Amino acid sequence: LLGNPNNLAVWLMVTLIFTIFLFHAKEIKFIYGLIMILAQLFAIGLTFSRAGIGTFFIAVIIYYILLASKTLVRIGRFIIIVLILGGLLYFIFLSGVTQYDIQRFSLNLSFRELAWDFLIESIKEKPFLGMGFGISNKEILNTSNIGVSGGHNIYLQTIAELGFIGYALLLMFWFIPIIIALKQLKKFKDGKRQILVATLAICMAFFSHQFFEGTLLRTNFITSIWVYLLFLLVSPVWNVKQEG
Repeated sequence: LLGNPNNLAVWLMVTLIFTIFLFHAKEIKFIYGLIMILAQLFAIGLTFSRAGIGTFFIAVIIYYILLASKTLVRIGRFIIIVLILGGLLYFIFLSGVTQYDIQRFSLNLSFRELAWDFLIESIKEKPFLGMGFGISNKEILNTSNIGVSGGHNIYLQTIAELGFIGYALLLMFWFIPIIIALKQLKKFKDGKRQILVATLAICMAFFSHQFFEGTLLRTNFITSIWVYLLFLLVSPVWNVKQEG
């Protein structure tokens, strides 16, 4: 968990969204919630993980958009959240609060594009069934001497390993629970709605995160959280009618 700043950033993204949920639902005192949110924001900033920080932005935006009930309110909240988060990051990194390595926030892909090229070539050779689950690193990346650990793109990795058939199954496993949960949103108000929205925000934000990482189909804590949250979205608890 702590050995890789990108993994830590993902974990903080998850805990931040649920902390914001508790804060918004008034399940924790205002001052405690504010301190916890600011501390975690500072921590995720110190990871210098572009994918993790960007995913957090996306998750927060999704959370507040789904939480709103009217179009104009959604647009207003979107603008406000972007401005607030942008201001916080500016304060943390650009005002001299902490020293940082500007290269960590550059637009280069840290040699990810080289790994993607190898994965694309493999897809061309075996587009339908792939080379076999979990062996893309061994068969492609470790033999290419490109200096990148992993494919850093779950979509290319899945197609390379399992073909387009496996890729279709991945998308079904991922998005069917999200679609079901989105249909459930209109049934609930307040507590249950906020929990469902927080879970949806994280599951949907993972989609963008995995364009630059390939961790969800590996045996680690991120995989466990992702699978758990997807099953939570289709839990029978949402079928229980809300009183009042």
